[in-house]
Amino acid sequence: MEKEKDFERFVTLIIDELHAVEGRLTARMDKMDGRMDKMDGRMSKMEIDISEIKDQLRNIWLELRDINGSLDLLEEKVGGMGGYAKEIDELRTRVKVIEEYMRKNVPITA
Repeated sequence: MEKEKDFERFVTLIIDELHAVEGRLTARMDKMDGRMDKMDGRMSKMEIDISEIKDQLRNIWLELRDINGSLDLLEEKVGGMGGYAKEIDELRTRVKVIEEYMRKNVPITA
């Protein structure tokens, strides 16, 4: 009879300890869920920021393409006039440097 009571007390202790462990695990999991929610929010913001940066870079590429087109037209109209050919060439060189930098450091194209 005494052994049965000892066994019941032992089982009760184990069950109580399991409930306590479950409570601690639940609290930790709730805390982790909160952290994960914060991380999800931060990741969403980063994805939006990256998307905006890609749009801006795409616009830069488009602008560079337009500048080159404008320089082509300008060269056709005034390229033979004194001084303009040199200025156009200098502008093309500056645009080319920007394009090369973008290709090397920013792998996004329009």
